[in-house]
Amino acid sequence: MSLPVLVGVVAFGIALVVFLVHVTGGSTRLVMADGAQAEALFLADHEDAQVRRVMLTDNGQEAVLLLADGGIGFVHSMGSKAVALRFKAGAGPVAKPASDGPSVIIAFHDMSMPDLTLTFADARDRDSVAAALSGGAAPDLLTELEAA
Repeated sequence: MSLPVLVGVVAFGIALVVFLVHVTGGSTRLVMADGAQAEALFLADHEDAQVRRVMLTDNGQEAVLLLADGGIGFVHSMGSKAVALRFKAGAGPVAKPASDGPSVIIAFHDMSMPDLTLTFADARDRDSVAAALSGGAAPDLLTELEAA
């Protein structure tokens, strides 16, 4: 088989696979409808976790969970699936509030996870995420724990 024919067959095969993945729904991005769905996706991987609060981003593609043990949960949609990560307070990614509205910039310091800018519904959620990821407990989480 000549080289040009081989290149054509390989290119056609790759294009066919990409098309089939797209047609079967593999290119759609998971959007979490609410905090309960984000919590369920997280608990599927971390059954022993106790979730105190779920903060869903505006686009529904990421969620930050405050855990009862002081840890942080993170759910990130990748394609039609989700990745659930768990961090100890102060030992995970670094967050700082962005200058534009209720957004926070999260640096994971991990080559497998890019830095993200998450936009929340309000500044309260942004401040809670930034405080929890910087090693301090979020003020509203402390209030919840005292009430429980």
